[in-house]
Amino acid sequence: MIFKTLAIAFSMYTVIPMPKVSWEKDNLRYVFIAFPLVGIVIGIIGYGAYFICDMFKLPDVVFGMIFTLLPIVVTGGIHLDGYADTSDALYSHADNEKKLRIMDDPHTGAFAAICLCSLFIIVFSLWSGIRVFDPVLFTCGMMLSRILTGITVMSFPLSKSTGLLYTFSESADKKRVRFFLIIFDMLVCAVMSLRSICGVLMVLISHALLLFYYLMTKREFKGISGDTSGWFIVQSEKWMLILAAAYYFIANKIL
Repeated sequence: MIFKTLAIAFSMYTVIPMPKVSWEKDNLRYVFIAFPLVGIVIGIIGYGAYFICDMFKLPDVVFGMIFTLLPIVVTGGIHLDGYADTSDALYSHADNEKKLRIMDDPHTGAFAAICLCSLFIIVFSLWSGIRVFDPVLFTCGMMLSRILTGITVMSFPLSKSTGLLYTFSESADKKRVRFFLIIFDMLVCAVMSLRSICGVLMVLISHALLLFYYLMTKREFKGISGDTSGWFIVQSEKWMLILAAAYYFIANKIL
């Protein structure tokens, strides 16, 4: 069962080739426990990319480009799709039902394009500007965004009774999965907090965003969906990067 769970999680949330596994309910029960492992894979690949950049003394813009694209390449951009759809719906200022229809629309709207371009500019600028890579904080940050997403799927109301997120949620052993994810959350947060003040800031902003995410989805969509989960992952990783960049800037330029 463990192998099948890992295969489903990685085939769904990464581009890493996996053997085909039937999506039976038993195989879907613990998929979100395996989800944070995707963050570990991104962290390992990120460390390799940083080693190459440092060894060949690659320019800052190349460094920024690599780390902007790295999570997208590994995940196939699945979370960006949800981020774009949710952005389109949020900035439409329509009623709840129309926002849900906008998220289901396969076309990309103007607000999605604006938000995606803004995201890429912010992330690229920060990575290029600070050129600091802490493998522990980077890996833990990638894990934390996925741990918190799993907790929301096991705990928050869903906006609709269709889609992949609904399938995963209804098939999961919610109490057990939530228990393990909370334990993972505590362990990862402890590691990040003990690592540095930067880690503490990343932990605080990610959990503050979790509260905002709950209130926002309840108000705007009457619950969460696969698209809003992608939005949350992208936003949490963006804001952790912003806090980390601010910390390193102050530490290097002012202190």
